[in-house]
Amino acid sequence: MPDMEENVRPDKPFEMPFRAGSDLTGLSRMLDEAEIIDEDIIGVESGDIVNRIELAEKHNKIKNLYNESFYSDLIFILTNVRLDEKTAREDWRSILRHKKHVSEKLGRNVGIRVATLDFYTNINKQIVSPKIIDMKEYTKTVKESITDSLTFCYNRRYFDYIIKHYCLVARESDKALSLCMADIDFFKQYNDHNGHIAGDLALIEISRILNAVTAKTDLVARYGGEEFCIIMPSTGLDQAWEKAEQARIAVQDYRFTREQDLPGKRLTLSLGVAALANGGGHLALIQRADEAMYAAKRAGRNAVFRAKEAP
Repeated sequence: MPDMEENVRPDKPFEMPFRAGSDLTGLSRMLDEAEIIDEDIIGVESGDIVNRIELAEKHNKIKNLYNESFYSDLIFILTNVRLDEKTAREDWRSILRHKKHVSEKLGRNVGIRVATLDFYTNINKQIVSPKIIDMKEYTKTVKESITDSLTFCYNRRYFDYIIKHYCLVARESDKALSLCMADIDFFKQYNDHNGHIAGDLALIEISRILNAVTAKTDLVARYGGEEFCIIMPSTGLDQAWEKAEQARIAVQDYRFTREQDLPGKRLTLSLGVAALANGGGHLALIQRADEAMYAAKRAGRNAVFRAKEAP
């Protein structure tokens, strides 16, 4: 396994699971499973959905990720009113008690939306004109706000938000967490020579490749320009290097339009991987992965380097 002082190339090439022009199944995966508070999460939290093991697992994951804003976001989705987390948590408990009381009186489950609206209209009148938000429209708006419009990867804004939560969960659960930073080699030269449309298509294809070769639990984001990042939960440094190397080979073996004019005649990636250190934060993790990536650049590009151990 290479570190920032050496570079290794495996002999066996990676076989792509798709070809140019195939559908966007790999990319739509992350949109369909975007880590947001949706109808299922609301249903489980309110008790309207029970005995669904897969949804219970999804609920626990989302609740851990949102952590300090979960109930505030929950109330906002239901009423379009933003409360602080403490107030929202207390109101949510009151809403559940109100829901149980009304359901018993009527002899049927009134549902969390009706209970919430009635609570803020007739019980707690401190909120003026609460309204129920259309869930489909909300989900669409949220997904658009967290994804990159060109590649459909998660965007930088969402990455900056979610990496903090991944680090927090990893530290609290004592599980591994790794980060990969990837930069397209000679992309400016490729873009200038072939035009912005070809450059955009290359970004889209590389995004598809990264989503195709990473695990379902990994999160791919466009960090900016020609740089991508991959958050790898429950993944140690050696395994992260292997995943990154697989991505590197996949991009190298792909045939991009007019790439033969580039140095090396291939459009390639330089990647750096780092693991969350004991007591370390998200900024240090990003910095170490970024430094490893630039070490790969300096060593000749088209390589994966591991970050040095944190002091």
